[in-house]
Amino acid sequence: MNYKVKSLTANGDRVFMEYIRTVVGEEDLLVAEVLEIKDDKIIASRVYHG
Repeated sequence: MNYKVKSLTANGDRVFMEYIRTVVGEEDLLVAEVLEIKDDKIIASRVYHG
């Protein structure tokens, strides 16, 4: 499995990432993920597949 970051944006207590997930034998998959940060720890993650 391989991930290629397309964009990465941090804003206060949130991080937004867009990346392409590549797996041999499968179509590439565009993924967006939002991480919520509190006290330097990830407290929530939402992942969207396109």
